[in-house]
Amino acid sequence: MKKIALLITIIAFGNQSFSQSNIPGRFSLSAGFDAGIHYTISESKYNGTVIGQDTSGAATKLFQFNAHYSFAKWFSAGLGFRKGSYLEDPNDPESKYESNTVGEFYLDTRFYFVNKNKFNMYGGFSLGSTRLNYNYTQSPIIITQDYAGPSVRLGIGLNWYISKFVGFWFNTDYAGRNFTLSNYVINGANQDLTNWNFSLKTKGVHLTFGVCIKFKS
Repeated sequence: MKKIALLITIIAFGNQSFSQSNIPGRFSLSAGFDAGIHYTISESKYNGTVIGQDTSGAATKLFQFNAHYSFAKWFSAGLGFRKGSYLEDPNDPESKYESNTVGEFYLDTRFYFVNKNKFNMYGGFSLGSTRLNYNYTQSPIIITQDYAGPSVRLGIGLNWYISKFVGFWFNTDYAGRNFTLSNYVINGANQDLTNWNFSLKTKGVHLTFGVCIKFKS
């Protein structure tokens, strides 16, 4: 009887030791606060000729959400979005920047290189589409600009489960975006962009902290 009890204990301990938080067929969610800093390059062209260029910095404050399905113990994929505010040159004495918003929708992939019962770490790659609504006032002029463009992200993150299904989520990533101006409004009047091309490129780093949930497969 003692030998049987010892054998059961060893098997149970072995199963616990080798159990993994990411397994095939598992569905998981992660959500949290996302803070980013970005280097920006803006350029304007008229009939293909560069009229002006400018470099600056920007910050973002976003809510981020991801839904993933695990296809293998080392790989999951899903969809995600970020939405929040975009801040640029808040101390510019000549302009007032207000209510700038940014939203991003993307296909997200994760490759797990650590996969324990309560903890996993991953590297990620994402492709998406981003929209930016940019508003500022340079009295007496009120300007609204709408940008859209593709985005690419490379990241690394971890899920640390403090209970069977719920835990904390940490993520950091590099993100590059290439925006093109699609709408330009000055004092309520739409501007003709036929011969103009305005682009905005951003390169930045995001830090995210939140919660994660895994569902039993």
